[in-house]
Amino acid sequence: MEKFRCLYLDPSIEEPFSLENSFYNKTLNPLDWFNHLFEEEVTITKVNDGDVVIKVVGVTICNTDIYEILNRGRRKKNVSRRPGKIFLGHELVGVIVRLGNNVEKFKKGDLVCIGDFNTCKAFNIEPVCDSCKNGKGIVCTHKNRRKFTSQSYGGFSEFLVRSEQQVFKLPSGFDHQSACLVEPAALAHYCFRKIERNASNVLLLGCGTIGVLLVRLIRYY
Repeated sequence: MEKFRCLYLDPSIEEPFSLENSFYNKTLNPLDWFNHLFEEEVTITKVNDGDVVIKVVGVTICNTDIYEILNRGRRKKNVSRRPGKIFLGHELVGVIVRLGNNVEKFKKGDLVCIGDFNTCKAFNIEPVCDSCKNGKGIVCTHKNRRKFTSQSYGGFSEFLVRSEQQVFKLPSGFDHQSACLVEPAALAHYCFRKIERNASNVLLLGCGTIGVLLVRLIRYY
């Protein structure tokens, strides 16, 4: 496969100065603080039998991406982090351009988005946990056993690799901008289904993307 551009975060790069201080010290350029973000040319040399290669056609910025950038990929002491580069961007829409040998649910040209539908199967973890069995891979209890490849990449790359277990097919004519919001919209809809139907008042704590989508759902219904 030909080389393509990839954006990633390297958590091993030390912070050059305090970002907050740079706004008060005119000798510091705030942009220099982002020395942990890199764009480079990469390629995909191997596709596992159950994986697909996706060409990204649209991506949006999740609050998780912002959190990763501003925290420079750091984790709290009691939270482990997978080693290596952090590939940003997971709220995306793309087109499948290559299939692993055992992929049967998809074909080249399919318009898709990605999500944690069955994390255990996506990473060949056995036994499959109860969360993944019930379609709640986002809260997989075996996440600490995931092993990422160095060529998985993310939505801010021109191409990425995902297990077919992490891919959801969209109608061919689906608007690309709207498709980028499928994952947060699904989370909002899940919250909506948990609301008692006879409730006259609903309290939302926080109005980020998911909160705004939830408000739209409540007003619609």
